[in-house]
Amino acid sequence: MGGGRQCLQSGVGDLQGDPVDTWACYSKDGRDLVKDWEQDKKRRNKSYVTVKNNEELDKVDPSTEFVLGIFANGHMSMDYARDKSPKGMPSLANMTQKGLDILAKNPRGYIFVVEGGLIDYAHHRGHARKALDETVSFSDAIQVALEKTDPQETLIIVTSDHSHSLVFSGYASRDSNILVNSTVSRDDPSVNNTRDFEYSQQAVVLTDEVTHGGSDVLVYAKGPMAHLFHTVHEQTYVAYVISYAAKIGPFKNGGLDTNPTTGTMLIKQLVKCNKRTFLVRYYSNRNILKLKERGMFQDIFPDTAA
Repeated sequence: MGGGRQCLQSGVGDLQGDPVDTWACYSKDGRDLVKDWEQDKKRRNKSYVTVKNNEELDKVDPSTEFVLGIFANGHMSMDYARDKSPKGMPSLANMTQKGLDILAKNPRGYIFVVEGGLIDYAHHRGHARKALDETVSFSDAIQVALEKTDPQETLIIVTSDHSHSLVFSGYASRDSNILVNSTVSRDDPSVNNTRDFEYSQQAVVLTDEVTHGGSDVLVYAKGPMAHLFHTVHEQTYVAYVISYAAKIGPFKNGGLDTNPTTGTMLIKQLVKCNKRTFLVRYYSNRNILKLKERGMFQDIFPDTAA
C-alpha cells in the first residue's frame, strides 16, 4: 500500500488533488503493472482486490488473500494536507490497521513492514514542521500495531535507516517554540511564520537539498526476542534478529541453521552476551573465510572450532 501509480502504469495524468509527481519517476514503456498483477492473481485463482482511496480500503474483506493499494500518482500526501474524505488518501495508521487485519489470518505468522517515509521527505526540504507532524503520524501507526497485536506473540521493532542533520541544541524550556531560531545571523525568523508547513528551517550550510546525518539511530523493540537489542549494533543486526525471531532465513530450521559457518556462528553471536560484550557483529561466509586466511579467526572466536 502506498503511492507510485505513475511508476506502475504508463502515461497517467493529473488527478483532482493528486497531480503527477515531479519528484518521482514516470513510466513511459506502455506497460500497466497493476493490470499485470491482477491478471497474475486471477490466473492463480487467488482472491485479490486493488483499491485507490479510503472508501475502497475500508471495504476490503480481511479474508482477501492479496491487496494492492495505490493511493497516489507519486508520493503520498503529507498527513496534514491529505484528503481525508472517502475518496481521499488513507493515513499510515489506516493502512497499518487494514494490513494487520489481513495478515492476522495467517496461522504461520507474518512480517509486516511499515515506513513513515514522508518524515525523510520533509527533512530533505528542511521543513521541520512537516517532519515533526509526520513523526506523529508514524507514532499513531505504531500505536495501532501495539493495540492490535499480542505482546507475547508479536515482536515490534521501531527504528530508522539513517539520521538527518536537523538537531535540537541548548536548554530550551518545555514550552519553547522549537521551530524558531533563537540566534540568527541571516534573515530574522520573527518576520516569518516558522510554524508554516512550507517554512524551511535556516541552516549553516546552504544546499539545494538537505542531506542525511551521520549519527547513530535508536532501535526500540517490544515482544519476543526484544532483549536481543541491548547495545550498539550494526544495521544488518536488525535483519538477523527478525530472522531469528521468525525462524526464517539462516534460522528456518527450528531456529538454528546446521551450516557451521552461517547458522551456528550467528546463534553464537546472538546468545553470547556477557558483561564484556559491547559490540555484536555478524560475519558472512566471505568474511569468515577471510578471517581464516589471515589467521584471525581463532583470535576473534577463541572457543569455536575452526
